[in-house]
Amino acid sequence: MTEAKNSQGSFVYSVYRRAKLRANYYLDRVIDACDLVLMDIYSLPWARGQHTARRVARCVGDVCNLLRSLPRASAYRLRGLDWTVIFVGSDQMLMEVQEILFPQGPEREPLGRIPFWRIAEQGNVWLDAGADLVVFEFGRIRPPIPRAALSCTLPAWVSQVLVISDNAGYESLLSGNRVASARYRLNKAKRAGFQGRFSQSTEDFDYFYHRMYVPFVKSRHGERALITPYDDQRKRWFPRGGLIIACREDRPVAGALCHAAGDRCYYVEEGVLEGDPRLLSQEVIAVLFGSALRWACERKMKYLDLGGTRPWCSRGSFDYKQGWGAQVQKRRRTHNYLTFVSKGLKPSLQEHLNRLGLISEIGGKYYLVHLGNGSCLPETQAQCLTASARKHGLAGVLAIEAGSSALLNEVQNESASGRNRIRQATIP
Repeated sequence: MTEAKNSQGSFVYSVYRRAKLRANYYLDRVIDACDLVLMDIYSLPWARGQHTARRVARCVGDVCNLLRSLPRASAYRLRGLDWTVIFVGSDQMLMEVQEILFPQGPEREPLGRIPFWRIAEQGNVWLDAGADLVVFEFGRIRPPIPRAALSCTLPAWVSQVLVISDNAGYESLLSGNRVASARYRLNKAKRAGFQGRFSQSTEDFDYFYHRMYVPFVKSRHGERALITPYDDQRKRWFPRGGLIIACREDRPVAGALCHAAGDRCYYVEEGVLEGDPRLLSQEVIAVLFGSALRWACERKMKYLDLGGTRPWCSRGSFDYKQGWGAQVQKRRRTHNYLTFVSKGLKPSLQEHLNRLGLISEIGGKYYLVHLGNGSCLPETQAQCLTASARKHGLAGVLAIEAGSSALLNEVQNESASGRNRIRQATIP
């Protein structure tokens, strides 16, 4: 009798799992279609049509993102030498959180799958049991999460975008101290014999995908690698754009897939021949960035979207794009958000999070997160934080402490004496 019940339960679960996988496949296709609408929105000639299409696509994408996550979320306990973190979300983001919070690697313990309707209750249990930090990953539409003394929400992705002024030429965009590092990399690549060209050849695309893109992503990200399927790149992005190919002695050694939409060019994917690190050290990626910028200028585009980046300034890819003068903007695709909650951070954990350079969004603007009392910061330190935020293409600094937060987003003269102070705006 028991065996029959177990067999029946296993059959029901098998049917449910197959149905869930099938449903998620179709939900992913809808999300992909919404992403295309969000990215192609700039090709519509009417401002009202752009606004309406953007709102509908974002809403439908968020609903589908919620449905594919239901009814449970995976939870893990991550233990390190100094702190313990609970993470609730996808396996992909779990790898990212492990990397930034536990550089030496944590002890990881699966806690099972938590029903959405118990997320807030279970979160409070973890906090009461002594977890230093609980990190939730959900979409814009999310289940209730626990209220705690300290809470901070970050977008899982941000975009870094180069703004191309009217009638700005390629050379003028690469002038000035702000992009000195980009010029240095381009000159180094030129000395190494690299040259860029544009291609819409399907043969070049096949070579790019199999010999450059896939090996490069695997070598760079390891088990965190997300490989976009061949058909997605070939059918979604390639027809309305093309490839930037970096060559040396007429031999393709690196490539980037670009997608054009209205006045915006998207730098979608990149790859290096067989993931060769020697080519990276010779700044072959700078040739791809520079050639994409030249292509966008020739087509009279106003923006070059250099792609998505995780919301922490300490990441190497973020710093590299910032060196080209990129500004942080909202990612034009459906994405999740990370919410950090804690009853109180240990000084060592608070310092570690501040070193990461977390990025939060308020009212469509992006701010560097500083965990601690902003009003008690020395004046020189507050100014340094604000200058660092502006250098990274952010609007200012968001100071967060237990129970409150404040924007430190401008340096203003306090009096005729010329003394400076940071303008503060409390966030309710």
